[in-house]
Amino acid sequence: MYGAGHIAAEIDARLIAVASHSGATALALSKQRNYVPTVGVSDSPQTLRQMCLYWGVIPLGGIPVSSNEQTLDAVSTWGLADGAIESGDHILLIAGTGLGRGSHDQVVVHRVP
Repeated sequence: MYGAGHIAAEIDARLIAVASHSGATALALSKQRNYVPTVGVSDSPQTLRQMCLYWGVIPLGGIPVSSNEQTLDAVSTWGLADGAIESGDHILLIAGTGLGRGSHDQVVVHRVP
């Protein structure tokens, strides 16, 4: 997860979004104390409750985690409404293909329209 924080800093990302079933990746990012805020997205209410305790992690429920495009659209919509991001900002998405439980093997850089 060190690489995700480093990439986010290098591209001047405004948010790191992590789609996680267990919350372990959000916890790993929290332990790094990155300067870029992390948005934790999960379909598990228990995981969202746990993420409330993680440093620098904002848990968001009701966001689809099955599709990267849907996740990014929902996080972008939330960020614009909340004022956390503006048009033209970058969001770094950490996600997995679902091949293995708990594995995150994708890093997607998204520019907010």
